[in-house]
Amino acid sequence: MFQQLTGMNMIMFYAPILFTTIGFGNHASFMSALITGGLNVAATFISVYGSDKWGRRRLFFRGGGLMLIFQVEKHL
Repeated sequence: MFQQLTGMNMIMFYAPILFTTIGFGNHASFMSALITGGLNVAATFISVYGSDKWGRRRLFFRGGGLMLIFQVEKHL
């Protein structure tokens, strides 16, 4: 649910088109999409490690709270 509220699904799905639209060339937009996907995979592994170490509930509330704060701040 949080991914849809922040627009991350759109960025991951349309990454090559998005990067081409903002002025990257075809090769650069493809490489940018690969880098974005690679960072997403790395963040997933870090999240799995963190959730096992610190607990899912605590991370869920902390991450959700931070996302809420920054979304509200963005719209002020």
